[in-house]
Amino acid sequence: MSNNINQPYYERLWGDRMYFYLKKSAGSRWFEYLLGKILEEVQASEIHRIADIGCGVGIHTHFLAKKFPKAKVEGYDFSKSGIAAAKRNNKLPNLIFSVEDITKARKIENFDLITAFDVLEHIEDWKGLVKKLIKKNNKYFIFASPVGKMRPYEKKIGHFRNYKIGEIEKFMKSQGYKTVKTFYAGFPFYSP
Repeated sequence: MSNNINQPYYERLWGDRMYFYLKKSAGSRWFEYLLGKILEEVQASEIHRIADIGCGVGIHTHFLAKKFPKAKVEGYDFSKSGIAAAKRNNKLPNLIFSVEDITKARKIENFDLITAFDVLEHIEDWKGLVKKLIKKNNKYFIFASPVGKMRPYEKKIGHFRNYKIGEIEKFMKSQGYKTVKTFYAGFPFYSP
């Protein structure tokens, strides 16, 4: 993750201002509704450790920590400013944030749930990243990524691709995982 050309952009973008904007946005509320529907498929008693990869300012990480109060929830991002804003604005006893690449960390134990929300499209070798994350995973993955035609502005915010319907699911199946639930939903009511 640390080889990402997006780091300078997100170092400038992530901060308290972005946290408060996203916290109040319709898109964030819509996303958390969909995430809640997906989490209905996850047995809370099976979840002891969660990693939110590319957590940004930690809004969704905080949501996960509230949803799983008995689990240790860890948010990871390469943006120091994003992690600083996450630490300032998201406080729960089971929640921590770190500037770290868990795929390279030897000391980190496996996670029962790994999430990557709007991350994979920013990674040139996304399959390589997911294979590294699989080595740190015990049970569940949840991904959120854009599907469909990539618009020109997306390259300016560091996207390498958008996905085809079923592309991530097919790859995960090839790695021994099965899809439990999938939503294809646009922001928040329109999908280009």
